[in-house]
Amino acid sequence: MTTQAIVAERPAERPVESQWSIVRRRFLRHRMAVSSLILLVVLFGASLLAPWIAPFPRDAIDLNAQFLAPMSRNPISGALHILGTDHIGRDLFTRVLYSARISLMLAVLVATLTSAIGAVMGLLAGYYLGWVDTLITRSLEFISTFPFLTILLILTSLLLQSPDLIPIPGAFVALIQYGTGVPGDEATSLALIVLALAVLSWTGTARLMRGMVLSVREQPFIESARALGASNRRIIVRHVLPNSLPPLIVDYTLAINGVLVLESALSFLGYGVQDPTPTWGNILAIAESNMLNHPWMPLVPGIPLVIAALAVNFVGDGVRDAFDPRSVLGGAGATE
Repeated sequence: MTTQAIVAERPAERPVESQWSIVRRRFLRHRMAVSSLILLVVLFGASLLAPWIAPFPRDAIDLNAQFLAPMSRNPISGALHILGTDHIGRDLFTRVLYSARISLMLAVLVATLTSAIGAVMGLLAGYYLGWVDTLITRSLEFISTFPFLTILLILTSLLLQSPDLIPIPGAFVALIQYGTGVPGDEATSLALIVLALAVLSWTGTARLMRGMVLSVREQPFIESARALGASNRRIIVRHVLPNSLPPLIVDYTLAINGVLVLESALSFLGYGVQDPTPTWGNILAIAESNMLNHPWMPLVPGIPLVIAALAVNFVGDGVRDAFDPRSVLGGAGATE
C-alpha cells in the first residue's frame, strides 16, 4: 500500500468548535427552550404589530359595550369582541396585545439595567479587592437588609405621586417611548418604574459576578497577562469579563422572568404601571374587581402572563444547560 493510500484512508480531522458554537448547538437541542423562544418571538411580534392588527384603538371607550363576554358582538355597532370588554367597554383583545409589548419591554429593560449595574459592581469588587471590594460588599449587605417588597412599594408610590423627585434623562424616556409605543407622559411613569425596580434588584447579580471574577482572576492566563505588562483595563476587558459572562447570561435570562412577574404584581396592587397604560398586571386588577359577576375576565390577562413567564423560564433553563459543560444532551427537554 502506498503512502498516498495510507494518508487517504485517515479520517478527516474535525474542525475545532468555538465555545459559542457549542452553546448554540446545545441550546438548539433543548426542544422546550427553542419552542418557548419561538413563542416569545411570535408574542412580541404580534404586540409590535398591535396598531395594525388590533381591531379597536387602544383606549377606545364604549359604555354601551360593558362586560361583554368573549366572542360577543357590540349591541350597537355589531363589532366582534374576541376576548370581550372591560368595565368601560374597552376591547380586551386590543389591550392584551398592547400590554404584551409594554410588559415584555419593561421586563427586558429592567433586567438589562440590573445586569449592567450588578456586573460592573461585581467586576470592580472582585478584581480590585481592597477598599473597593469592602465598600461595594458593605453596600450590598446594607441594601439586602431592607425588606425588598415594602421598600419597592413605598418607592414606586412616591415616584408615581411626585415624578419630579428624580430627574430622568430625556434620552431614556425617549427610548422607553419608542420601545413601548406609549405617549410621552406615560413613558415618564414607565421610566420611573424601570429605575425603581433596577435600583433595588442588582445585588444578586453583583454577588454572582464578584464570585466569578474572584475565580477567574487567579487563573494562570491572568498571571501571564500581568507578566507581559497588560494593563488592568485590558485584562478586565479581554480576559476577565469574557470568562465571567456565561453565568451572567443565564442570570439575565432568568431575571427577565422574575421582573415580568414582579411588574405584573406591582401593577395588580396599584403601585406599578397605572391605567390607561395597559399591562397584564393592571388589566388583571380590573378583572379581579369584577370576577364574581364575570369570572372569565381574570383569564384574559392571566393566561398570556403565565404563558410568557413559563416561556421565559424554559428559555432560561435552555441557556443554563447550554453553558453547563457537564450537560450532554442539553437538559430534560433535549433531543438528539
